[in-house]
Amino acid sequence: MKKKLIIFLAAALVLCLTVAGTAAYFTNDVKTHNVITSGNVKVDLVEFGEGDQLFEDVKDAMPGQDIAKVVKARNVGTGAAWVRMRLDMSITPGEGSDAELDPDLVTLVMESENWVEKDGWYYYELPLMPGAESYSEPLISSVKFDETMGNEWQNVTVTITVYMQATQVANNGTSATDAAPESWPKIK
Repeated sequence: MKKKLIIFLAAALVLCLTVAGTAAYFTNDVKTHNVITSGNVKVDLVEFGEGDQLFEDVKDAMPGQDIAKVVKARNVGTGAAWVRMRLDMSITPGEGSDAELDPDLVTLVMESENWVEKDGWYYYELPLMPGAESYSEPLISSVKFDETMGNEWQNVTVTITVYMQATQVANNGTSATDAAPESWPKIK
């Protein structure tokens, strides 16, 4: 009887292993693929002349003339940006002249309340939002030649160089002047 019991238990064990090996289970396997790409800060310096025309060099300017030169920043990146600009103006006398020229006779006309001067830079105090049509207010709107300019101003060249920098708004202060100093690009 023991022998029959052992055979029966062995057969039952084989049967159990066979059933367990052929059992089907409902299963599920899921995979996801997530990509996170950082944004960017990218701005263009845009200068307009008369109307919506891009600014072109002006020749034959005369005393008393107010020359349209609208300087704006445009955000072409994906993130909001703080913007600052620096203006350098140089005046070169006409050929063969060594006249002393008063730089106060050339005025850069600034009309916006949202540009604030600090440390030689003009900071746009509003965040410049991304988008092809997202422009700042003009830093300057024109260049005025004083009507009292005399003959020493003939053939003079006035060169205005505009430097612009931008940094991210996100987690970087509440205004452009409040942005972390180390967040601005290094000055070259």
